[in-house]
Amino acid sequence: MDLVALRRTWGAYFSATAPPVARITLPFGLLSLVLCAVFAAHTWWTFRSFARISATVTENVSTQNAQGEVVSVTHLRFQLPGGRIVNFIDPVRSDDPSFATGEVVPVIYPAQSPESAQVATVWRLYFVACVFGIIGIVLADVGLILGRVRKRTVRA
Repeated sequence: MDLVALRRTWGAYFSATAPPVARITLPFGLLSLVLCAVFAAHTWWTFRSFARISATVTENVSTQNAQGEVVSVTHLRFQLPGGRIVNFIDPVRSDDPSFATGEVVPVIYPAQSPESAQVATVWRLYFVACVFGIIGIVLADVGLILGRVRKRTVRA
């Protein structure tokens, strides 16, 4: 098969599949972007009253989880405005340490329960919103590009 025939075959296949795919991806992309906004607003609303402070990573301990895999557990410490020192363990476990010992990280905690603190990085707090946003951008872009192909093939 020569290059011209291959291009014609591929072009015919693309022209036939682009319209239905465009009709699906754009709405799902927009829906995913709406879900991104909803989850981001929910996260902001949930944590808006939490106190913010910086904590220091005191140590990273390797341990085994229930499946027998070695995971890293991060221990952190911060001082409340009243002078009390609070130690807590980051609930997120990973294969390698998330933060280096001695590193200062942002933390949020409910005022009534400082022991319930959690690391307040954007990716940790807004993980679900970020995932929906990335998926939404990709799907919406694919839908828009394929929609233009659909309009061009309809005119021809």
